[in-house]
Amino acid sequence: MIEVKDVEVSFKDFKAIAGINVKFGEEKFTAIIGPNGAGKTTLINLISGYLRPSKGDIYLDGENITHLPAYKRVKRGIVRTFQIPSLFPYHTVVDHIIITLQSLIKERDAILRLTDLRERAEEVLKDYGLLNVKDKKASELPLGYKKKLELAMALCLNPRYLLIDEPFGGLSREEIDEQMEFIKKIVREKEYLRVIFVEHKLHTVMTLAERVIVMNRGKIIADGKPEEIRLNRVVQETYLGE
Repeated sequence: MIEVKDVEVSFKDFKAIAGINVKFGEEKFTAIIGPNGAGKTTLINLISGYLRPSKGDIYLDGENITHLPAYKRVKRGIVRTFQIPSLFPYHTVVDHIIITLQSLIKERDAILRLTDLRERAEEVLKDYGLLNVKDKKASELPLGYKKKLELAMALCLNPRYLLIDEPFGGLSREEIDEQMEFIKKIVREKEYLRVIFVEHKLHTVMTLAERVIVMNRGKIIADGKPEEIRLNRVVQETYLGE
């Protein structure tokens, strides 16, 4: 379980996170929504270790991980993707998976395992529907494929918690449906995996999420099942509209 306890984040006089207490772990899909500047991505950055809180603590299964850097949190099972996919533009798709798999290889096993690394990478790409673009450079891919590749790289790290920042941003309706099915398939296959995602497209949130957290001005203003959130008067007034 991830627990965010009494956490604040301040940038000079601006409070991006204003005293949040929240736990993650039971639901397979948790969505975080809210208007621009609500603190959604800041919360993801805190959990994944890309940002330190000004006050408060973050726990993973009871262990205080507040001061652990991002790469150590990855080793403990917290992995994230970004709103704009973070890829190597001049490397091929299969190279991205090979690089990710290499990060998991212990030095003493490197010579033994590098011989079949490409084969393993191609198996990953086949599983995630990317084998047909394996030799394309990342810069040549459409956005939907870039997002899928970044997800595939994240999944190679065997996360327990996968944090996704706007998985459907910039995609067409057809691409959104495909990406949603891709994410659902992943979670079905990995019983231990929990997905926490930030998203603006409410129809995808209400379709995919089991739990929806609504943020505004650095605070959580609602937390519940999608239908509860849809009917919440405060949420309607501050975000969804009448």
